[in-house]
Amino acid sequence: MDSSQREQLEGDLETLAIVTYSSLSVSMAALLLTVVVLSCLRGLKSNTRSIHSNMAAATLLSHLTYLLGINQTEQQFLCTVVAILLHYFFMSAFAWLFVEALHIYRMQTEARNINYGAMRFYYAIGWGVPAIITGLAVGLDPEGYGNPDFCWISMYDKLMWSFAGPVSVVILMNGGMFLMVLRMTCNPTQKEIKKLPMM
Repeated sequence: MDSSQREQLEGDLETLAIVTYSSLSVSMAALLLTVVVLSCLRGLKSNTRSIHSNMAAATLLSHLTYLLGINQTEQQFLCTVVAILLHYFFMSAFAWLFVEALHIYRMQTEARNINYGAMRFYYAIGWGVPAIITGLAVGLDPEGYGNPDFCWISMYDKLMWSFAGPVSVVILMNGGMFLMVLRMTCNPTQKEIKKLPMM
């Protein structure tokens, strides 16, 4: 995602590629193991486990797409498809991070146990919202995906904000929810209120 001139990096590109691909391979192996282990733990079925599994899957798919497609610049259509998939999977990974923060916040603030039950709302945020944002971005500027150097969103186009904007919002909202949960956890009166039985 570096917007610096590629010519300035020519001497370091081989080293950068080795570090990138080896790091991604190790990360993908760990993510795959995480998804498999979380999927096999049927006895620990909960919304938290499902959220972690979906987050790991979205991150794994983004890494896999990057590894297989970031340099597919010879074929314009394939490069565009790779860039769109990268946009979607990276957005999904951040959306699942938001879902996890929201779930933790709800576990602290709601009296009922929300760790079990339907997850349609979470799936809509984790997979649906990124699909809508990516679909709107593709519809508004399909030419903004891919360039001669790599298959990603153009750095010199406003389309980049269809990725950077939502990611910034997720980071800010997660920080806000973290501070609220931290304040509630550290406040003794909040703990006592939470312990009171419902009438």
